Amino acid sequence: MLKYRGFSILEVMIAMAIMASLGLGVYRLQLSALAASQQTLVKQMMTQAANSMVNQMISHLNYTAATGSNRVIVGYDSASCSAASCYIESNFASDTASGTNCQGSDCTNQQYAKWTLYQWKQSLANMNLPVSNISAIVCADSAMGIPTASSPNCSNGSLVVKIVWTAHNMDAESAILGNNNYVMLKVPQR
Repeated sequence: MLKYRGFSILEVMIAMAIMASLGLGVYRLQLSALAASQQTLVKQMMTQAANSMVNQMISHLNYTAATGSNRVIVGYDSASCSAASCYIESNFASDTASGTNCQGSDCTNQQYAKWTLYQWKQSLANMNLPVSNISAIVCADSAMGIPTASSPNCSNGSLVVKIVWTAHNMDAESAILGNNNYVMLKVPQR
C-alpha cells in the first residue's frame, strides 16, 4: 500500500478559509480607520468654517462696537438691528438668498450681516467633503443645545454658530465614533 505525502484537498480548503477570514478582518479594519479619519477631517473643516464666521462677525466694526459700551460709532445703524441681532437666524433655511451685494456697494448693518451669512452658507454648500445635508445657523443659545438635522435647538442668550451634517457612511461612522456630526462655537462678547 502506497502512503501519500502532501496535503489533502480538505486541508487546503480549511487553510484558504482561514486566510480569507483574516483578509476580511484586515479589510474591515481599514474601512474603520478610513471612516474615522474622514470624520475627523470633516469635523476639522466644519470647525474652521464656524471659526471663519465668528471672525467675520467680530471683525464687523459695527458689531464689535454695538456689543460694547460704545454705541456711538459713525455708520452704526441701530434702527435696522441692535447689538448682534443682525446675525441671529431663526432656522437653518434663513439667509439662503443674497440680497444686496455688499462687496461692490454700501450696505446697512443688517444688509451686511445677511450678505455675510449668505456668503458663508454658500461656501459651506460648495465644500468638497464626504458629507451631505450641511445645515448651519447663527442663533442665540445660552444652553448650547445639540443641533440635529431637523432642529438647530436654539434658545435665548449669547450668539452661537452651529453646523450639523449627515455623513455619507452614517452607519459605519456612528458605530465607530458615535453620532457627533455637529460643531458649536460660541461667539465671544467684547
